[in-house]
Amino acid sequence: QNLVDRDFAQMLNHVMDFEWEVDQDFAGFFDDLAHFRDPRGNVKKFDELNGFRKIIIQRGEMGAGLLQSVRWHRQNKSTWRNWAQIDGRGRVYTQGYLHPAGGEFVRPFLNTAKAKAINTEVLNELRIQLGNLTGEAFSVLTNEGRLRSFNANEKAFRELGEMLLSKTQRDRRIREFLEHPLVQAIEPEELPKLARFALEYTRIYNHVDGDFNNTAKLGTYKTKLGNENDASASGAQLIALSTRDRALALSSNVVATNRKNRLYDLVAERTQADPRFQKMGLDLEFGDLAKGAKGQSMVAFYGAGQVTQAA
Repeated sequence: QNLVDRDFAQMLNHVMDFEWEVDQDFAGFFDDLAHFRDPRGNVKKFDELNGFRKIIIQRGEMGAGLLQSVRWHRQNKSTWRNWAQIDGRGRVYTQGYLHPAGGEFVRPFLNTAKAKAINTEVLNELRIQLGNLTGEAFSVLTNEGRLRSFNANEKAFRELGEMLLSKTQRDRRIREFLEHPLVQAIEPEELPKLARFALEYTRIYNHVDGDFNNTAKLGTYKTKLGNENDASASGAQLIALSTRDRALALSSNVVATNRKNRLYDLVAERTQADPRFQKMGLDLEFGDLAKGAKGQSMVAFYGAGQVTQAA
């Protein structure tokens, strides 16, 4: 009663009034990917490479429900809305098999029902998102690093996009997709986002015939891709706000920063630079340190249960 004021109610109404549809090219390819068993006899090899299929199977009824929902909406070409609920921090969660709060494994299946014209700013955000997915953990903490990562992989993104756009030789395309260096390098949970964003970039590239300086033609491209930027409500942010601790506010992005700060990244950076750690000679990369720091400085520190701390 105290939390849901008029602004909050309007926000919830907006969330539940928003219409979605599936992306036909993406959904068709990934539906086939989930069911792919190599007809040329290399079943074991491609089953092992197919991390997306493994996750679908691991998710059991939720995985099967996701694919069945995707298939139903593809066949009926229908749009839909999702119910929403909120938690104690005021965060909104939509419900169902196919919904925008389903994480980076589910969200790429979704298109917004309305198309919107893009500009160079939107294109730049798309490049940043792709660069963030493929760069080394330490190098993509800034947008400049993400753009460098994008430029290094630009051709590879278009290769993935063309595989999803192709309507011929599907088995061959899936084999090429699973063997592609970018696909092999990424965590399976993030693969759908990589593929969906690469698909959209390829569509835009083809629309302007590779000439991104043609801003007039770029402005005639309309996208239905929805981009998610995570909005956090962490314990560190709540502590910074309640105690007015500016250093913690900077570390948790409560105030304006010139890069995306994450506490566990900052801990990992300082650990990596510490002479005591360097003397240990451990074979640990930045990503490993960041994961360890997240468990110690966030999960355990904020009072998670023993089971979660142990995990």
